[in-house]
Amino acid sequence: MTDWTVARLDRDTLLSLGKALEPLPAATLATLAEIERLSGLDDYVELDVREEIITPILRALGYRKESMFSVEREVPLRIAGKLLKPDYSLTLWEEDFWIVEAKRPSATKGKFGYAELRQAFEYAVHPEINAALLVLCDGHAIEVFDREHDLELPILRVERANLVRDFDQLRALLSPFQVWFFQKRRILRLTDKVFDREFNIARINEFEGLLRRRLGSKTQRVVENMRAVAKSHAPDAMAAEIRALDPASVIEVYLPLETSWLVMEAMTANLIAHCTPDPFRILYQIFPDHPRVVTDAYMSNSLHFLMRLEAQSITLNWTPAWLGQSKAGNRATVAIECLIRHCLTSFASAPDWQVVLLHAAAVRRLAKIVTILSPDADQAARLSHLRQRYFGDELCFSQQTSSPGGHALHALDNIVRLASQRFIDDHRDEQGSLRVESARHALRVTWQEEIRVLEAVPYYPKLLRERDLGELHPTESANVQYDNLGHGALCVIDRFPKWKAHILAYFRPELDRMVEFGSWQARAWLDVDASAGPLASEALRGERFFFGDGTMPARLASLYHP
Repeated sequence: MTDWTVARLDRDTLLSLGKALEPLPAATLATLAEIERLSGLDDYVELDVREEIITPILRALGYRKESMFSVEREVPLRIAGKLLKPDYSLTLWEEDFWIVEAKRPSATKGKFGYAELRQAFEYAVHPEINAALLVLCDGHAIEVFDREHDLELPILRVERANLVRDFDQLRALLSPFQVWFFQKRRILRLTDKVFDREFNIARINEFEGLLRRRLGSKTQRVVENMRAVAKSHAPDAMAAEIRALDPASVIEVYLPLETSWLVMEAMTANLIAHCTPDPFRILYQIFPDHPRVVTDAYMSNSLHFLMRLEAQSITLNWTPAWLGQSKAGNRATVAIECLIRHCLTSFASAPDWQVVLLHAAAVRRLAKIVTILSPDADQAARLSHLRQRYFGDELCFSQQTSSPGGHALHALDNIVRLASQRFIDDHRDEQGSLRVESARHALRVTWQEEIRVLEAVPYYPKLLRERDLGELHPTESANVQYDNLGHGALCVIDRFPKWKAHILAYFRPELDRMVEFGSWQARAWLDVDASAGPLASEALRGERFFFGDGTMPARLASLYHP
């Protein structure tokens, strides 16, 4: 029979059906220390034990009346006509999960026998409670029994004299989310008990189907519960956290990522807030003179920042040469127009930035291939997901959206960032400029390696579909067939009527080309059927994405999409 105590759970079960304990606040530790120092307990009556010891301990554990984790006192229960009133019933989301019985200290002296346990057992087995965990406390000690495991010995005993030292042991069993996960382990324990005696192999598959359908029917209820209990880490709170970050973290961590509009606005708000009195420091971090680590999303997010900056009439005293430093006119307006042109032409007139962007796309493709092919990468993503489950705030947005596939995609973002920095460092001269031809040669070698790996694994497209990571980013098509950089810029511009009108008036050839490269945003602006051709020719794709090599996009496309 499986031992389901927390200390003996295997790693994956512990991480998925347990929670890490957060440090206790100083005020809570002070309260526990006061309870330790209590004296004269022999003069206490049961009510004193409740008020002076049990109630503050329950608060320290995280239970509050009229909260998600509530305390019910003396709830009336009936068994065969007899009225029972347990001292405390602890509820999670209005469901009872464990009980506490207070005892007079002078009668028990910290030792509990049949009479005390029998009374608690009667309360616990009542169908309105159905608790596995029974807690007895007389002020001298607290004992926790698991009635489905052992009624001879407690699974935990904590002396009041050692309350501060041993309180985390109580928390590991009795704090709200620990009890919540104990109930889930309880389900597995019952499954073990039943199927350890099963003798019909078909029953396992039949039961698995029944359980899957039962859990599937709970999906809508879980969604409703999620809406009811969602708290500070919902998407709007995530945006609030980003607004509070230091700008360097926003630029290095978040700016290269594809995000929601809400998060994009939060990033921009943070950066603009740090642009006064002088925006130079922020501008130089985002748009240095020489290439830095960037992605397609980085450029879209940066374009959004510039447009908001211009709308707030913040004066720019500097912009880099590649954003039109020498041109006359409002610096912000000039910089926006230059960045738009770069995005809609794949940085054709800024080859140093272009090669860094193309390298980032190629590295992401290669890193994804390794992730799909490697069991180690899959295991690492699963472990990251379980760690998120174990250490993360159970009610936060990132917990609700966590998945092994999501963590694998986060790993891709990190790989791109690290590989891009190494690529830039390897091809930078003493003045900080990128040695473009050297970088282009290295990128051509990367493309050849990508083709070599794909040709060695002809079943990769099928494997990719089977091991779907849930990715929305068009990794396999971006900068091969599809102009993800230009499309992202158009999606940002769509929110700014002034600039949308400007693009329609002065960038029509670039828009037409974006239609050929598959941008649904360009097609929507020009009222072109989203499914209509023609698509960009191989020669055109080679010119834009592969330094004029028209054979490369066709080879990669055929390997990714045979």
